[in-house]
Amino acid sequence: DSKVPQLLKAMGAGQTVDVHNALSDEVEGWDNTLAYCERGRLAQLQGDTDFSLDQLEEALDEIEEFDERAFISVSDIAAHAASLVVNDTLIPYEPPPFERVLAYHYQALNYLMQGNLEDAGVEVRRANAAQVSALKAHEEELADAEEAAKSRDFSTSPFSTKIDTMLGSAKAVAAQVKNSFQNAYTFYLSAVVHELLGEPNDAYIDYKK
Repeated sequence: DSKVPQLLKAMGAGQTVDVHNALSDEVEGWDNTLAYCERGRLAQLQGDTDFSLDQLEEALDEIEEFDERAFISVSDIAAHAASLVVNDTLIPYEPPPFERVLAYHYQALNYLMQGNLEDAGVEVRRANAAQVSALKAHEEELADAEEAAKSRDFSTSPFSTKIDTMLGSAKAVAAQVKNSFQNAYTFYLSAVVHELLGEPNDAYIDYKK
């Protein structure tokens, strides 16, 4: 939180940031997934696509490890137990869905910057798959919560009514956005990549999205 804005400010002032050594402590700690993402993006902004590719791949490997866990590991239990005694900085950072999508998104940009259309196509497909997965998981979570509420004879209508009143005129604008798990920017990039690959049907679908 404190380091990245300073690095961006330096870059904005025209300074060259040593991204290879930036956030070196963080990539060795609990927040390594986020640190890899940040270093990958900073390197990309400076045109160092090789290092950016490497860092984002490290981040994506970490993300895949999270996804492959079929149950809570002993280390996770220990980390959460320790956090109750000390603080929550001991909990390993798990990227939320939008960060996962952006990791694939920026990796696709790296490949585009290197003229590698095929691998850019792979990354935009991975980004779209991540969006679908996040949306499905969210819908299932909502359905489970609603079912649990019904089993306890709990009605959410009073809360919904209050929220609608608080939103006021903003509700009409919010209603145009179907969900927060699908990124228009990523769909646009995906459509461009499909077009460059000579896949107009896929490009059309993503432009529509």
